Amino acid sequence: MTNHFIIYIHSSIVRIFIILLYDYFICFLLFFILDRFPEAVVTNCRKCTRRQSENFDKLTDWYTKHEPEKYNAIVGMALKKLMKKS
Repeated sequence: MTNHFIIYIHSSIVRIFIILLYDYFICFLLFFILDRFPEAVVTNCRKCTRRQSENFDKLTDWYTKHEPEKYNAIVGMALKKLMKKS
């Protein structure tokens, strides 16, 4: 095998790893948004750690200032989801 072939295989493996890592991150982020965020909205992040609460406050402040319609839609979705669980 030549060095070029080995480098090509290595770079291909790295690309695949990055794609998998990105997919995992997106999956984790969607899980948080769809599962945890609505509960945090309704309970005002009562179960959150200090750092999570700070980040939640930053996120809600930004959304209420810049995208209030989207924030209201998220809150509405959260209320519906928690009503179904009850």
